[in-house]
Amino acid sequence: MRKIILWLCLSLSFCVGCGKRSARSTIVPPPQKRLTVQDLKPSNSYQFQTRIIFEIVTFEVPAGRVKDIAPALASFGQAEVRFRDKTYFSTNGLSLFRGSSEAGDKLTSQLRFLEAQRTMRSDLMTIDKADELFSTAAFSVERHIFSTNYEDHTVGKMFLPGQIGWLITPTLTIRRDVIGAAMMPVYMSLGGSNIRLAAGQKEYDTIFERGRVELLMREGDFVVLAPTRLTTQTTLDKMLFGADGKKDTMRLYVIIFFGTQQ
Repeated sequence: MRKIILWLCLSLSFCVGCGKRSARSTIVPPPQKRLTVQDLKPSNSYQFQTRIIFEIVTFEVPAGRVKDIAPALASFGQAEVRFRDKTYFSTNGLSLFRGSSEAGDKLTSQLRFLEAQRTMRSDLMTIDKADELFSTAAFSVERHIFSTNYEDHTVGKMFLPGQIGWLITPTLTIRRDVIGAAMMPVYMSLGGSNIRLAAGQKEYDTIFERGRVELLMREGDFVVLAPTRLTTQTTLDKMLFGADGKKDTMRLYVIIFFGTQQ
């Protein structure tokens, strides 16, 4: 599988406390083919045996730089991203930007500008249409979490002990180097998932459907999920991007579609 330039940039340039860089060969990605309507059709020939591989890189941004995240990443844009409710997404302090592997150097430069420090890199291997949780925040006591409702008013809801995080669901297409991806915030109570699954119900207690986004990702493409504000309240964005109780830090996530594998 092709090693993408972007992954090298993120893994090596922002490694905190790493030793010497390991020698890796860099292969320039081939020219991208234009997407067509046919690419949106599900693939039936290999979807049950093909693994979909993501790299998820976590960065921490100091409090003084959080307000600069959206302006710094705005040039990557949101082309071909379908928001269920873009107003809901932005008013809840959430932002999403996307880019291709060729923009890896530019992303690296902007992350340096934001003084972002890489704290974690993880592999996520999944299959077609499988729901996968990442970047979860667990809490062991009831939490009153605030978000913007349909009337654009801030409302609170009590959540039992559990976890809130991002859910990603990939979908294979007729092209092996292109997938569909849906992402959204979800909440799951502790110990409740097995009971719900046994009852034929969904695994998640609350799916924040208005925060759902969908897009196509070519091999090497990345998505950045990031906060747009620094908040000390227990808001949805604080739960999704808070750095384990650190008041002076927020997280952002770079999700890279690394490719598929038979």
